Amino acid sequence: MQVGSIIKSLDFPGIEEHYMIGQVVSVSKMDCTVRCKVIKVVRDGKVVKNPKVDFFVTAFIGSHFLDMSFPGRLTILD
Repeated sequence: MQVGSIIKSLDFPGIEEHYMIGQVVSVSKMDCTVRCKVIKVVRDGKVVKNPKVDFFVTAFIGSHFLDMSFPGRLTILD
């Protein structure tokens, strides 16, 4: 993942109906996270119109404690 990448981040590992899509704006190797500008928010399988959040932060692939049990928490789309 690098600045400019578009990613899909599941809110709950293994549950495809809740996620965010965003563009990576910064990468922190110190705490193994990426910060993303929100492009789309999906809850219960439905796009949220006018989400109340502009950015989100998520852990690198392999850095979240559930990544081994639920692969696919993060997907690089572009």
